[in-house]
This record gives sequence, structure tokens and C-alpha cells, in this order.
Amino acid sequence: MNIFKEEFRKLWKSAFLWGLAIGGFGLFYLAFYPSLAKNQEGFMAIIDAMPKEILEALGMRYGLPLASIMGYFTLTFSMMQMAMGIQSAYYGVAILSEEEREQTADFLLTKPVTRGRIFRNKLFATICALGISGLLQGALILFAVSRFHHGEDFDYSLILKVLGSIPFLQGVFLGMGMLLSMGFRKVRNITSLSVGFVTVFYILNGIIAYLPIDQLRYFTPFHYFEAGYIVTENSYNMPFLLLAVGLILSTMVLSYLQYLRRDMEGV
Repeated sequence: MNIFKEEFRKLWKSAFLWGLAIGGFGLFYLAFYPSLAKNQEGFMAIIDAMPKEILEALGMRYGLPLASIMGYFTLTFSMMQMAMGIQSAYYGVAILSEEEREQTADFLLTKPVTRGRIFRNKLFATICALGISGLLQGALILFAVSRFHHGEDFDYSLILKVLGSIPFLQGVFLGMGMLLSMGFRKVRNITSLSVGFVTVFYILNGIIAYLPIDQLRYFTPFHYFEAGYIVTENSYNMPFLLLAVGLILSTMVLSYLQYLRRDMEGV
């Protein structure tokens, strides 16, 4: 019984469409940059009048003008991150609750295969599917920046470094989604659960700029990979990167252990 092949077959089309939609949004948004660049003075007057907290909530950082291709790119990417998080959390919730939700657990668990193997194959198939989405998003963003930079100089390595954060963000929300699904007896609406779950973190990331409480930054994965920070510092925020890796590993291990001893509901 090739579990990986079957799970990947279910996911690859969805992953391709997610990647096309998220990357297409980035391409569409970046296509407006040449028009914006032609009226930089008027646009910057509006931006300068906005409170600093609002700009930070949108992913902007001091010293990175929004009316520059890199500044506009970081704003675009910060909005794309929410969709990346929703997709990853959705897959995380779905892969471990699928059999119970569709009442096919009896069929799968009576096969000559261990729960550990089922978990590993499901996880690997999902990681490969998310990899397809991430690569497609990255390709579309690279095309958009190279096509719509309006003659401005920019550093491809910085773009690639920002895009390199995609697998980490996906991994964090995938693991959290898996662990979340193990906390419910039966997940009835995956979409509502994953969208609501990710939206809470996205809103929290927005309001951090208004609250002088630095510890809140540790509670939202969106803050771990701020595109503005990566571009201005030319590096990842290492404490947050290590925290993200720790979250990925811990949530997946805990989900694995819970899946092994979970009392599955059948028909």
C-alpha cells in the first residue's frame, strides 16, 4: 500500500493551485509598482503622513521606503504570508483528521501498516506538496520583481533570502495545524478552523506595533520572518529562526506521539 503516492496524488493539484493563486497575487500587486514609481513624491507624502505603527503593522521598517521596489516587495510579501499560513495550517489539520472525518479510519488501520508509517508518509507527502506551492510562489515573485522594478537597482540575493523563509513559515503552521487537529475529537470544518487560527496570529502581528510589550513578538510566527527585517539587515533574525525550527520539530513530534495513541473513530 503506497500511502505517500496516494496522499501526494490528493494534494498536488491543490498545492499547484494554491501556489498559483498566492504567487499570482504577488505578481498582480507588484505590477502596480511602475505606476506608483511615476508619482513617488505624491505617494511618499501620503506615506509620511501615516503613523509609524501602521507602517510597522504592514511589515515596513524604518529606512526602507515603500516607494522603492524593495520596500514595495516587502509589503507585498507580508500580505502573501497570511495565505501561506492558511494553506499550511489547512493541510496540517486535514492530513491527520481525514480518515475520521470521512469515516475511513477502519479501512486504513486494518491494513498491514503501522500508524507511525502512516504518519510519516502523510507528512512527507504534505511537505512535498507545500514545496510545489513555495517554488511556484517564488518563481512568480522573481518574475514580477524583474519585470516591474521600473529600472531601479535591486539585489536578487535579498529577494531570494526573503523567499527562503517560505519553507520555515510553512513548516511552523503545518506543525501547529497538525497538533491542533489532534486536540479535537473530530474536525468538522477544516477551513473555518485553519483560517480563524491563522488570522489570530496575523492580527496579533499587526497590533504588536501598538503595544510596548516585546514578549508578544514570540507569540506570532509572522513576526519571525518579517521581510522588512530580512531586507534591511541582510539576514534572518536568528533567535526567531531557531524558535521557528524548534516549533516545527516540537509540534510534529507531539503530533506524532498523539497520533500513535489516538483512539480513532471509525464507521
